[in-house]
Amino acid sequence: MSIANNKKSIDHQRPKTYRKIDKWSDIISELNLDISKSINYVTPKQIKRITNEDARLTAKIDRIENQPKVFTENNLFLLPVSRKEYAIVRGVGYHKLEAMADIKPITYTIRSPLPVSSWKTETEGVLLENANSCGLLSEVIGIPDLTRTIMDRTTTPKFSFDVSSSEITVDHAQIEVDAGFENSKEIVLFEAKIGVPSSFGIRQLYYPFRTVYQEGNKTVRNFFFCLKQDGEKRLYLFWEYKFNPYNSFESIKLVQCKQYQVRVSHRVSVKEYQNVKPVKTKKEIPQADDVNKIIEFPLRVFEGYDSAGIFGHGGPGVAQTEYAYALTTVTCQVYFFKDLSHCGVV
Repeated sequence: MSIANNKKSIDHQRPKTYRKIDKWSDIISELNLDISKSINYVTPKQIKRITNEDARLTAKIDRIENQPKVFTENNLFLLPVSRKEYAIVRGVGYHKLEAMADIKPITYTIRSPLPVSSWKTETEGVLLENANSCGLLSEVIGIPDLTRTIMDRTTTPKFSFDVSSSEITVDHAQIEVDAGFENSKEIVLFEAKIGVPSSFGIRQLYYPFRTVYQEGNKTVRNFFFCLKQDGEKRLYLFWEYKFNPYNSFESIKLVQCKQYQVRVSHRVSVKEYQNVKPVKTKKEIPQADDVNKIIEFPLRVFEGYDSAGIFGHGGPGVAQTEYAYALTTVTCQVYFFKDLSHCGVV
């Protein structure tokens, strides 16, 4: 095979995104940029003219391993600073995800299986909504009753921050938030991925953080979420990060990381009936006039009788029958009587 044919074959095997981002050396050379400087600026029009590619695709470099060679060799990374300009910055632009191989998954039990889309598609937003609807996000965050208030694409306000020794100002750069929840005290932001990348662009957390940070005095929490398929199991992985000081791009620090495995259980939790409020008057408490009827009640329910049927078989009064029937079924006594060996009958 000739060298020309071999090069054509290699180019054919490379992803299109690889060819787009690898053109950054051409952009730097054509614009005669001095990459020894802390910051250089380039516009979408310049990118389009030099590469003949869509600037958004050429600038989409979400992982450190996808960096073009010229960036890797010179400690550079790319930041959008507005809708009309990008900054080529010297410094740390990516964070490697902390491994969870040694962290045992926490089992989280739910009543019903998570819904499956009739379109047979799953997006990051759908996965987060499912995790929220079953209570998993509240379990992770430690906040009950989350209200979803932020999602989809938007633009940043104007703010400044430090990278290494340089100050950068961002104004109306486009961002995408997979999900944002809040209550009266906290705002919780999520960046989500299907699969587990080895790294992510700090901008993916920092820009949404700064966008909501200056809207009030609420605490802003930042989460990176991944869905991992481990054989037949699905693992829900969460990393929480903070920025301190808030105006330092490279100040990202891990707060906690956890992984969960969701299990479906059809048993009723006893916890749901542990906070029953006491009645105020004895008149509201049905009374039984025969202990034999109390003993017989669960057996009649197990045989399939409803409250009317039990009343017709010489059960207690109507009000007492309705009360006892509801009590028997709700507190799962029927479940235990299905296996009569538990009470010594068989």
